[in-house]
Amino acid sequence: SLVLHTCLKASFKLASLQPLPESSELSAGCDSADLSDEPVGPPPGARSRMRRSSVSAECDRGPIQAYVRVKHDKSPEDETVLKDALKKSILFNHLDEEQLQELTDAFFEEKKAAGAVIIRAGDWVAEHFYVVKSGKCQIQVPNSVTFDIFPGHTFGELALLYNAPRAATVVAVDDSSLFAIERAVFNRILRTRNSAQRTEWQGFLNTVPFLEPLTPEEKSKLADVLAPQVYQPGEAIINQGEQGDHFFIVAEGEATAHVDKPDGTKESARESAYKKGDYFGEIALMTEKPRVVNVVAKTKCKCLKLERDAFVRLLSTGPCLEILEKNMGSYKEVS
Repeated sequence: SLVLHTCLKASFKLASLQPLPESSELSAGCDSADLSDEPVGPPPGARSRMRRSSVSAECDRGPIQAYVRVKHDKSPEDETVLKDALKKSILFNHLDEEQLQELTDAFFEEKKAAGAVIIRAGDWVAEHFYVVKSGKCQIQVPNSVTFDIFPGHTFGELALLYNAPRAATVVAVDDSSLFAIERAVFNRILRTRNSAQRTEWQGFLNTVPFLEPLTPEEKSKLADVLAPQVYQPGEAIINQGEQGDHFFIVAEGEATAHVDKPDGTKESARESAYKKGDYFGEIALMTEKPRVVNVVAKTKCKCLKLERDAFVRLLSTGPCLEILEKNMGSYKEVS
C-alpha cells in the first residue's frame, strides 16, 4: 500500500540516522529462549553494515518453543471488524480461516485519549501492530506526509516485519480505541503455524498419486511454496479465457469444471467432480494458452495454489511432467 511504501522509505532513512541502543536493550529476537518482548535493535557496532532482518527470517531459526495459544475475548462484532481489516492487509490476506481466527484471538483492545502519541518515529521499541477500532488517528511521516486514518485502518506493520525504528509518529486525534497485538506473540503464531502447516502439507502431498515420483526433499520444497485458499460453494476458482498463473491441488471439498459455449449454454468438461488429491490448472501453464474451462467450487473447497514459477521449477520436468501430459486427456472434448 501507499502507506506502507511511504513508511518503508522513511524507516530506511531513520535506521541510518538513529543512535544505536545500549547493548543491555538488545534482545535475541524470535530465537531467544523465552521469546521476550524486549526491543530488538542492531548489534553493537553494526551501523555501517546494518541490514533489515524480516520476521520470517527471524522465526525460522532455532528450535520451536512451547506455545500456548493467546485469546482475548471479543464481541462477534469486534471480531468481524478486526478480521475484515486484517484481510485487507498484505501481511495477512493469505491466511486461511483457522489462522485468521488464531491471529484475531491474540489482539487486545487499548484506549487512547485525544492527543496521545501511540507510536513515535525513531523509537526502537516497536513491539505492536494496531488496527483502529473507533476514533480518528493521524500518521505523521517525518519530512514527508501527514494523513488521517479511521476505523478499519492498520498501522505499525513494520514492527512485525523488521528490526528497525518506527518510521512514523501516530497520534490519536479523537478519543480512540485500538486493537493491538504484540510482536512476540505474532511471531510465535506465525512460526508455530508455518511449521505445523509445512508438516501437514507434506503429509497430504504423500497421498497425492501424481506426486509419487517426487523425492521427500522435492515434496518438502513443494510444501514450502503452496498457498492455501478457501472457496465457497458456487465461487469461481478459475475462469475460462483468463491467463493462467496458478496450478491447484484440491485439499478439501469438491469442484466442477464446465465450458461456456457460444450459444450461452454450459457444458460439463469433466466426467466427475474434482475431489481431495485431484488437481487442475496445468493446461494453461503447460501450453501458455488462456484457461480452457471454468472451475467452480461445488462445496466449500480448500485448494493449494502453486504459482507459475514454482510449477515450472518443481513439476514441469521428469516423471511428473509425463503424468500431467497424460492426464490432460481427462477433460472431455466439448463440441
